[in-house]
Amino acid sequence: MRIAVITTKKSDLSELLEKHASVTYFTPDKAKEASGYDAYAVLGGTESEMLRLGIDTRLVLEKEWRLGKRVFAEW
Repeated sequence: MRIAVITTKKSDLSELLEKHASVTYFTPDKAKEASGYDAYAVLGGTESEMLRLGIDTRLVLEKEWRLGKRVFAEW
């Protein structure tokens, strides 16, 4: 399984995903390039500031979700 992880830095959860899947990391500003993966994980909570996604990224995630892909978000 190929998972696109959108985050500012690695976390315990992202490292767990690495043990069970092929993970590619994207920063929030590059996340709009993340299409064609089997699943998506938006992992906030690694910094003191809130993780913000641009509209382009949100549209990509919504499109993938409509195609039946799994999308997980942790703020």
